[in-house]
Amino acid sequence: MYKSASFCGLIMRLNRRGESLVELVVAMALFAIVVPSLYFALESAMHLNLFSDTDSEATYLAQAELENIDALSPYNTMNDVFVTTLTYSDTCDTGISYCKTVNDVIYEVETSTLNTSALVDSILLHVTHKDVTVSLQLYVNFGE
Repeated sequence: MYKSASFCGLIMRLNRRGESLVELVVAMALFAIVVPSLYFALESAMHLNLFSDTDSEATYLAQAELENIDALSPYNTMNDVFVTTLTYSDTCDTGISYCKTVNDVIYEVETSTLNTSALVDSILLHVTHKDVTVSLQLYVNFGE
């Protein structure tokens, strides 16, 4: 009997402050709905942010490598640029022209000569960094 009296006292105190048990239950139910949805929204935003950072890093690495290729190309042959200077392997298993791995970053280059009046080569560079692959293309004229 003492316990029910204390429970009734709690209800009475809640009623005096303008809160009822129904309002308290509704507030707890809303809290139980809102908090998990906020958690999933924040988790999704963090995952998207991580992917965006990795994609930006891969794009930066690909762009830097293409700038190196472009800077070396007028003065060197294609083989000198890739194998000698940039230390690519020309024996790739996948049919790619040149490949190398540096610090867990995979660089793969596909080359093709375009049929134009000038000897212009198409360089397609694939950079894979932390399971994100970025592909950039460059048209270049190698020196002979």
